[in-house]
Order: sequence, then structure tokens, then C-alpha cells
Amino acid sequence: WSTPGPKPVWAYSNCDSVELFNDLGTISFGKRARTGGERGDTRFQWDSADVRYKVLYAEGSIDGQVVARDMIILENLPDPPGG
Repeated sequence: WSTPGPKPVWAYSNCDSVELFNDLGTISFGKRARTGGERGDTRFQWDSADVRYKVLYAEGSIDGQVVARDMIILENLPDPPGG
């Protein structure tokens, strides 16, 4: 992650769905639902997330309730507009 721009992003979770953001909950790349039933794939994929800022933040939900949050910092990218 040396430059901003579209890249594939994967998140792994046992949640029903995961929403990916490029800041703390402000720039959403959309929600992905787990496929394949109860024992389905735990990988959630965004094929071309236009990552512009150094914060990647994900929220995992079960039955519509957020139950997990995670964040990574991509040091080579600019700070998000919110700081």
C-alpha cells in the first residue's frame, strides 16, 4: 500500500456481514454478506476498493447488530479528512 487507488481488499470474519470503511465509519465501500450458509466462506471481498486514506476500518455484524470492529493503519497513505 504505497499509493492511494483501487485495490482488492479481503476481511476474514465469522460474522453474518462486514462493512468496510476508509476512515472511522465515514467513507463506506459497502457491506458484504457471508455466503454458503452457516459454514460458508469467512472471507469478505471488495474487488476494487478505492483506498485513499491510511485508515481501513471494518465492522462485523450478526443479526444486524455490530459485534466486532477492527482497524488497520496504512502508514504510506495520507491522513483521512477527519484527521
